[in-house]
Amino acid sequence: MNSQLLVDKVVEYIRGCNAGDIELMMSTFAEDVTAYFIDLPPVKGSRELAQGWKMFHDQTKARWSVDHVIASGQEVVIEWSQVWTPPGGSTEELSRGVDWFIFVNGQIAEIHQYYRARGLGTDQIYELQGFPYRDRNYPDLDDFDSHLPSLSQEDKLMERQSSFAEVNGTRLYYEVSGSGQPLVFIHGFGADNRTWEYQFETFAGQYRVIRYDMRGFGRSAVPTTAPYTHTADLKALLDGLGIVQACVIAQSMGGGVAIDFALTYPEVVRALVLVDPMLGGYAFSEWEETWGAVFAIAATEGMQAALAFMIGLPAFETIQAKPALESRLMQIWSDYSGWHFTHRDPIQEADPPTIARLEEIATPALVIVGEHDFADYHAIAGILERRLPNAQKVVLPDVGHVSMMEAPEPFNETVAAFLVAL
Repeated sequence: MNSQLLVDKVVEYIRGCNAGDIELMMSTFAEDVTAYFIDLPPVKGSRELAQGWKMFHDQTKARWSVDHVIASGQEVVIEWSQVWTPPGGSTEELSRGVDWFIFVNGQIAEIHQYYRARGLGTDQIYELQGFPYRDRNYPDLDDFDSHLPSLSQEDKLMERQSSFAEVNGTRLYYEVSGSGQPLVFIHGFGADNRTWEYQFETFAGQYRVIRYDMRGFGRSAVPTTAPYTHTADLKALLDGLGIVQACVIAQSMGGGVAIDFALTYPEVVRALVLVDPMLGGYAFSEWEETWGAVFAIAATEGMQAALAFMIGLPAFETIQAKPALESRLMQIWSDYSGWHFTHRDPIQEADPPTIARLEEIATPALVIVGEHDFADYHAIAGILERRLPNAQKVVLPDVGHVSMMEAPEPFNETVAAFLVAL
């Protein structure tokens, strides 16, 4: 991975620490991240570590600046300065230290923190004896805030906003970041908006990015007995955000929603990026061996058995070779409520079926399919390439059904090139 991307990830982590933003910190961590400290036991787990820093932030109002950075391979070392108010005190103090970050699959997997242990409530500044901090542009107490990471107006526009939208009788969780032409990300079945974590901040540098949890998934409300459509939910969400037109980037079941959305609201969709998409009206040849089996196992043996079966399917074998990524995906799946396995979903299907109307979609479309995805998804990608009037297909090598997580760099490059050419 490009060293600058790793440095950017560290800066995001520091921003999260400075804001006490648990979700922002967690977005930079591997699921099993471990932090090692001088005078404390190690802390393991993304949420545990983020919550620990959140507590420290709330108690001390700590702020860090990144003074110097060295990056090589999968490692980044930073020298930092920190202003904080010890618990029970009223005077800010300055500390300095070094953090060594080790990355796995683009996420922070280990943090080794080195600093001078100190007594609380003193006014002593611990520094290296004789080191010319001021001459080397390290901050002091008087100008510390001017050294905080990336607080320009442009960066403020890229700060993440998260909220809930009350639309169509339901409650949808969503996140927004960046500015510019809107991009909307839609997740697949059993997952949530976190499957786009490798794209969200990357594309926020040039676009206004929106990701959300569909009804019944993630933090959004589950369906009631009232009929609904995901397309109407998405339209209401965009209307509430004041978005008139957007590029829609969607994976698996979300890809099927995106196609339906382009048919229902063609004026809203500037372009489609369909990643291993489903397609309404397509008859799966492998349904009983794949998704049908997942539903059956969930109903008879429970969610954990269904997840274990699902991760063992051939389209996910490439993920099994990456333990940190497998752990992250399993965590996302495990957080799914399983509502659809135990309830009748009152969703309204398109009539006539979507597959009969593909020629009506004139918007530019990029169809991405993983080399090792199920045969049915390759067949769907071929249908879309042939029948959408303005479509192109890309097969990403060495990945399966969730290419945006498995190979984020080539995935992002492919999508970015398509968007620039619009």
